[in-house]
Amino acid sequence: MFAGEAMLDSRMLRDRAIGLRLPDGCDGPDGTLVAAAGISLGGDEAVTTGMVHPSMRRQGVGDRLLRWAIAEAGNAALRVDTESCSRDADALYARHGLFRTFAETVMRHDLQTVPAVALPDGVQVAPVSGVAEQDLFDAYRRSFEDRPGFVEPDAGEWLAELRDDDEWRRDLSLLIRDEQRVPIAFVNVLGTWLDQVGVVPAWRGRGLGAYLVAESLRSLQAEGAGEMWLCVNVNNPAEDLYRRLGFASYGTRARYLSRLLAQ
Repeated sequence: MFAGEAMLDSRMLRDRAIGLRLPDGCDGPDGTLVAAAGISLGGDEAVTTGMVHPSMRRQGVGDRLLRWAIAEAGNAALRVDTESCSRDADALYARHGLFRTFAETVMRHDLQTVPAVALPDGVQVAPVSGVAEQDLFDAYRRSFEDRPGFVEPDAGEWLAELRDDDEWRRDLSLLIRDEQRVPIAFVNVLGTWLDQVGVVPAWRGRGLGAYLVAESLRSLQAEGAGEMWLCVNVNNPAEDLYRRLGFASYGTRARYLSRLLAQ
């Protein structure tokens, strides 16, 4: 999940960084970079991300990177963002007084076989490129406003963030409306990622979410794409739907905070 250049830049090119290389006499070319970490500093919180080559794991390298980040953070609270969490990493963070505050499962669909899901009766579907953007926001707001902790964003800011994303596929993103043309479900596609899918409470359980996901898969397959990705919170029952539609777990993204920040 670190393979993309944009992801590497955003996670590793921070205020300060450290790299660890193979010493003389080790297997592999001398000087090969085997681990790295970056940290952003400012205010009351420092944010760090690190990565270790698989051949160097369970040798104390991750512990060394984390100790470096803790020292760099100083009196600031430390947040660790990881794109590939594991049990070993979870135990490492716990030993250093960090606790998990967020986790989501990364899922992948290989697009070899795409499920067929029928559109329920009494609704209309259209690509986002052909509808009013406010309808898209309304579908988003009504789909998520019943979730604990939901904070409604400003419509203009939410839509501007989508417009500013070069990978937003307006042609593949879809909006479903009822017979009165009221927005009731949506899906946003960014590149080969299923970014968000939502259904308003009154319409759940009728197959709208499954239809939107299946259509996104079908559209990417038709373009010749080899895979589709998504992230889903580890406690979200929607993960079962994604598995039924052919997605498989690929890894876990997580965020950890120091005890200092929680106090």
